[in-house]
Parts: sequence; structure tokens; C-alpha cells
Amino acid sequence: MKSKLASIGLILLTVCDTANAHPGHGTVSSDGVWHYMTSPAHAIPALLIGLIAAAAVSKIARAVVRRSNDER
Repeated sequence: MKSKLASIGLILLTVCDTANAHPGHGTVSSDGVWHYMTSPAHAIPALLIGLIAAAAVSKIARAVVRRSNDER
């Protein structure tokens, strides 16, 4: 079990290094949040996560409504 956790930890450490591998990270800039909103490397995944979350919430809401209608 410990070796499995150690392996996962090492994999995560290497993934974190490659995730920072685009221009704009690690520099002091006045852009701040603007970098995350305008950079495709951040904006596209954030948009996809938002769409997936909205679809999940919609599906759950429809299931709740359907279940409450079935109980009547």
C-alpha cells in the first residue's frame, strides 16, 4: 500500500511540473487573474469544467423532479 501511494505521489509531482510549462507562470505580473481568463491553456479547461458541472447539475435536478413527480 505504501509503495502504491509513493508511486502515485511521484506521478503527481511529475504532472505538476509539466502543467506549469507554458509562458506566464512563475513571473511577477500585473495581469493577475486576467492571465487565467485570457490564456487558452486556462480558459478552455475552465470552460469545459463549467459545462460539465452545469450538465451534471441539470441532470441531477431533472432526476430529483422526476422522482418527486413519481412519488405523487
